[in-house]
Amino acid sequence: MPEDLPISITVGAHERWTVMRVVGDLDMATAPLLEKSAGEIDGSLAIEVSGVRFIDSSGLRALFYINETTDQVVLVSPSAFVKRILDLTAMTQVFAVAEDIEALTDPA
Repeated sequence: MPEDLPISITVGAHERWTVMRVVGDLDMATAPLLEKSAGEIDGSLAIEVSGVRFIDSSGLRALFYINETTDQVVLVSPSAFVKRILDLTAMTQVFAVAEDIEALTDPA
């Protein structure tokens, strides 16, 4: 990932979940990186977004695409900014959300 982009994406694990931690800005410049990273993951995906400080329509579209093309996706610990965007766009009805990583249940 280019160092000059305002985003960091790291991948780890928690029980049976693959956990992708996203920190920084999720916008038209960085959304393709998120999609690419998620596309390399098989199985259930938890996207930890507490460190997302900005998200535009491109970032929201990337999350929606990942949600539609992955077996099971949960947004974990959404930042206040992410919560506001999800609320304003009624996407809270689309995404599963967990308050923290410990709240994840075993994937189906």
